[in-house]
Amino acid sequence: MLLNKKNPAVENWRDLAKRLGVPHKVYEEFDPDSNSPKHSPTKLMLQWLRSEHPNMTLDELRTAVAKINRGDVLKIL
Repeated sequence: MLLNKKNPAVENWRDLAKRLGVPHKVYEEFDPDSNSPKHSPTKLMLQWLRSEHPNMTLDELRTAVAKINRGDVLKIL
């Protein structure tokens, strides 16, 4: 939920997607729109990563989160 919030001063799920190598075309599909505002783009991205990169480790995810300066998310991980 923390990564779903839009704030120009704080990096979010889009920045994490870029850091993890999710293609732009793919992560654009995760962006919430007015028709379905309740879905979580972060959850969709993580599901895609699990499917497309099943060998990704939690340490790799933590490293990417650290690189986008999200200590609040690192505490949860």
